[in-house]
Order: sequence, then C-alpha cells, then structure tokens
Amino acid sequence: MTKLAVVALAGLATVASADPVSGGNGFVPGDTSVINLTDIANVTFSRGTGNAIVTIEFTSNVDSWDLEGDPDNVVAVFDMGGPATIHGVGWDVSLQTFGASWLSEMVVSFGEDGGIPGLYLTPGINDGFAGTGSYSSGGIVDLGDNGIPDVVMASGMMRLEFFESFDDVADAVDGQWLAGSTITLDMTIVPAPGALALLGLGGLAIRRRR
Repeated sequence: MTKLAVVALAGLATVASADPVSGGNGFVPGDTSVINLTDIANVTFSRGTGNAIVTIEFTSNVDSWDLEGDPDNVVAVFDMGGPATIHGVGWDVSLQTFGASWLSEMVVSFGEDGGIPGLYLTPGINDGFAGTGSYSSGGIVDLGDNGIPDVVMASGMMRLEFFESFDDVADAVDGQWLAGSTITLDMTIVPAPGALALLGLGGLAIRRRR
C-alpha cells in the first residue's frame, strides 16, 4: 500500500520531517485532563479485516493547541470494551490553521491510555503553509505494510491527543480539525464487538473532565 502521512512512535523532530512514515523512540505522556471521545465525535463500529472497523467522525471542530504533552491540548479517551489492537488507519479530514501556523504541523496521536503513543497521523505533512486543506487516504493504510508495529492496547482504553509539531503561539489555538472529518481504524477487539456496538452504541470512557 502507499506510504502516507502516518508516523509510528515518533518524536517531534520526526513528525515534522519530510518523510511521512517514520519510527522513533516514542513520547511518554504526562498526566493530563481528558474528555470522552464521544464529546467531540460519533464513534461507530462495522466489520473489518481484524474484527472491527472503528469510524470516528468529528461532530465539532477540534482545536489543535500546543506541543505534544501540553496541558492545553485536547486529549480524548474511548473504552473499546476489551483488549484492542490497531492494524490500520484511514482518514478523510479537513484542517484549517490560524495565523502563521502550517497545515503540516497538525498531528493526532493514538495509543493506550497511560502508555506510550504507538501511532501519529499528520494528514497535511507535505503542506508547509497556512490555510485550509482537505486530505484523504483513499482507504485503510495497513501499518505493517508501512513498517509500523500494530498498536496494542491491553486495557482497551484508547487515547488520542491533538497537538502541534511546532508551536507558533504558546497557549493559543493554532488550528482545527473541522467537523465532519473522519478517521477510520482497522482493529481487532477482544471480545469481538457485539450487535449493539456494531449498530454504533460503543463504550464510553469517563475519567477526568476539563
């Protein structure tokens, strides 16, 4: 499959590099406030190559604030209902930036809550300029085909963090992932999602609220 804007276990320098697919030593998130993913997105399940395709559709604009790990960043969690593994990712997203911030600086990471992120997605990585852009993977990008290990989440608690690889203005919103954008994950979930989940009634993860 085509190597696209997916970065696995990447530090900030790797995320900002010209190579859209890269590996690194990873980033250890600190303890921060989180929201439910369902506060900003609809999460639905369907059958996939593993045993589930999980579609995340943003219901509102999602702010992209500061560098990875900054307490201002939007961090969202979702309970898959059991141990879960990400095998692939797809996207159909629209992004907008503010001021001098570039589209290539907007990143979302995926990993187990309380663990090290295993996947970084940078849809506009090749657009080193400000403005608005729409990006599509044209289907699921298989992580293994791109030299990226599957993302294993033994607890089933998935964590997403939206952040900037370069912070133009500290403590200010640099960009937004626009409502209607979708990210799709090809996953294996144990046990397999039941009938209710496949109808879109997935689990909620509630911890701390902003």
